[in-house]
Amino acid sequence: MRRYAAALSILLCILLCGCSAEQNAVQPALDFRTKLLAAGGCTFSADFRADYGDKLFDFSADCVYDGKNGTVTVTKPDTISGIAASANDDSAALSFDGVTLALDDLGEGRVPPLSAAWLFGSAWRSDFISAGGDDGGRYRVTILRGYDEDELQIDTWFDGGVPVSGEIAYKGQRVLSADFSDFSFLQQE
Repeated sequence: MRRYAAALSILLCILLCGCSAEQNAVQPALDFRTKLLAAGGCTFSADFRADYGDKLFDFSADCVYDGKNGTVTVTKPDTISGIAASANDDSAALSFDGVTLALDDLGEGRVPPLSAAWLFGSAWRSDFISAGGDDGGRYRVTILRGYDEDELQIDTWFDGGVPVSGEIAYKGQRVLSADFSDFSFLQQE
């Protein structure tokens, strides 16, 4: 009986340590989320790559996520520089000055490339944190947005507590990737 109790105690310790390790693995993501919520949002620049399967489209943008809305202002290529798009849970808008932008949605219409600031920002702020841990010396967090057929997987790599790169995948296929720079939290007034 004592051996049974000892074995059960050891098993419980192992299971409880596993839960603690899992919590510790996502703690940096939770800490980042806490800072993002306290700041009310963030700004960053990004080099994006939209992957349509048969073609790639690269563009750079300055991005703002204010806790509800995401705004992307294209900086490169020069032919579409200045085009701005904003998005939130309810709507999206594109503004431009005499330029027509033909940039189709990715992931069967679930990932509009010019909604990238909102997609990343809202995922960081409130979507389900699925996993976290070390990946090549950087912290990687996987966030799931939506359910079943609509689910997006949003992976972000952090260095020094801020995002440095990210990917959005739909049905196991990467459809949008980003290299982030000049990341900063908004300041609450």
